[in-house]
Amino acid sequence: MVFDANACEAINIIQAHKSPVSCLAMNRDGTMLATASDKGTVIRVFSLPGAQKIAQFRRGAYPAKIHSLTFNATSTLLLVSSDTDTVHIFRVADGRNKRAKSPLHTSDSFASSIASTDTDSFATRMDTRQHRPTNGQAPFEGMLRRASWKGIVNSKFVGKAAQFMPDKISEMWEPSREFAFLKLPKSNIQSVAVMSSSTPQIMVVTSDGYFYQYSIDLDKGGECVLLKQDCLLDSAEELGAYAS
Repeated sequence: MVFDANACEAINIIQAHKSPVSCLAMNRDGTMLATASDKGTVIRVFSLPGAQKIAQFRRGAYPAKIHSLTFNATSTLLLVSSDTDTVHIFRVADGRNKRAKSPLHTSDSFASSIASTDTDSFATRMDTRQHRPTNGQAPFEGMLRRASWKGIVNSKFVGKAAQFMPDKISEMWEPSREFAFLKLPKSNIQSVAVMSSSTPQIMVVTSDGYFYQYSIDLDKGGECVLLKQDCLLDSAEELGAYAS
């Protein structure tokens, strides 16, 4: 629920995830809200106060506990840390709904675009194979085994059809993956990741008392490079021993 603290009233409700929300973060301007559920596989970004979903990212296929969501100073990048050893960096622009950018066509033009993808030849191959069982397989199983599904997925048909399908289906076909990432030495530890506002560097602090500093290529992305690693607990222990 989006609540206006000045007017003391609720102004919007965000249907963020099916499972309970486990982590929230706003950008510095208060115009974006990033959310993660306790499943931790999908990260979503909503506009404020309009509560419109403007971006969605796939963190991974397996569940994870999200520890922190952090925007950079310009709200172009979103850093996500979890109980895995990977910190993901997403570009907000990459996660925007591509269907909203291209106008919908009429059903006639859509039908003609499908016809131009050589679907007739594919249907012919499927029809001639569905009645020829092999190695004791059922006709339908043999058909699926022989069909070149890779060719279908990579064809123009899927790209055009995704524009007319529900968001949930098209998002499964066209997930927005990470722009960059960094690896921590350990997993299953709580961590918080932030980005410098003046240099292309990312800082991470972990619950076991370590500070890490990485460099990021803002043009190409990819894996970040570890620049510095310090143990904060050593200094605290030395100060404690000196004080006693």
